[in-house]
Amino acid sequence: MKKSVVITVFLFLMFGFGSVFADSVGLDKQTKKSLDIAIFQVLEAFKTQDQKAINTLINQEIGLYIVYRNGVMDQFIHVDSINFKSPVPKYLPYDTVEKKYYSLRYKKAPIFSCETEKWSDWGLVVDVDNRYNVLTDIATVQKEYNEINYTTEEIARYKKIDTKSLKVVATADSFVFYMIFIDGKWYVSIFDRVEYCSA
Repeated sequence: MKKSVVITVFLFLMFGFGSVFADSVGLDKQTKKSLDIAIFQVLEAFKTQDQKAINTLINQEIGLYIVYRNGVMDQFIHVDSINFKSPVPKYLPYDTVEKKYYSLRYKKAPIFSCETEKWSDWGLVVDVDNRYNVLTDIATVQKEYNEINYTTEEIARYKKIDTKSLKVVATADSFVFYMIFIDGKWYVSIFDRVEYCSA
């Protein structure tokens, strides 16, 4: 008994959130269905600006990371909830999702082109095959150029979240977020609020 408690505590200290993550995002039929539902819940919460609904989709143990660009560098802020009247960052209001998305496709996430000002694909897409090192890359650059002293544990935490998060893109609204599977439920892990092609 004591040994298992020690192992659990060690994992929690090592990763910051222990073993709450599923070992893999094996998208069996039930897991995929629950992901579909969770994605549409995120879109609906932003469409109706329903604070209570979106906050039930934020895991209280890992919270939510909001990514944005200030100047030339991307940054992130860690929060435990969303307040539609108090956006993060303050200068960028939370947009309402306007488009009604009827279907969700599982494929490589589309890319936004600054030259054409268009997405490489259209619709609502979730990328289950690729991982995007959003938090890890930002922390690495910030540590190198802005001398922000992230600890080894923090970097490990960001890498773990990146590894387990699936990118979702709703192109008509340029709405990008990431979903993560924790203890049998899907949560929002990252909101990408970067204004594309801004510097």
